[in-house]
Amino acid sequence: MTAGTGLPSDLVTFITDDLAAVRFALDCRAALSDRYCARRIEEPMSHPRLSVHRHDRGPRALLTLAGEIDLATAPLVRSALTTCRRDGVRATDVDLKAVTFCDVSGLNAFLMASMLARDAGTTFQLLRSPTALLRIIEITGTGFLLHELHGVTAPSRRNAADTHGAA
Repeated sequence: MTAGTGLPSDLVTFITDDLAAVRFALDCRAALSDRYCARRIEEPMSHPRLSVHRHDRGPRALLTLAGEIDLATAPLVRSALTTCRRDGVRATDVDLKAVTFCDVSGLNAFLMASMLARDAGTTFQLLRSPTALLRIIEITGTGFLLHELHGVTAPSRRNAADTHGAA
């Protein structure tokens, strides 16, 4: 028996050794997590039809997407955008110049990122959108997602109401 504990000495030794093992495992986990986070930023995330490259510059991140954004690849886009938010990025720009296709799954990922950025007091914008995506953005009235260079803006509520009222 170990004095003051009322436990057999071999049990106290086992518990002490077990705590040391748990501390070691937690330290290893933290080290692996740090290494994983650093690699995640440096290495591209990819899917056979979409690649995502992240470039950080201070509190700003540029995500460069290449390929197709659809139901299968939109989770990769959402994951990259979530990682930016979790890493404390204050401004996220998404370069879409190399995107060959984007359906409503991709648009939904961008809308969700925009809403979460607004709620967090950060910025989010799309850059160099392909023509097909510009058309979807125009039809859906989500021009607020775009950088001002495109000249596509969301219709005002008054104009949108007038348009719907006339139909």
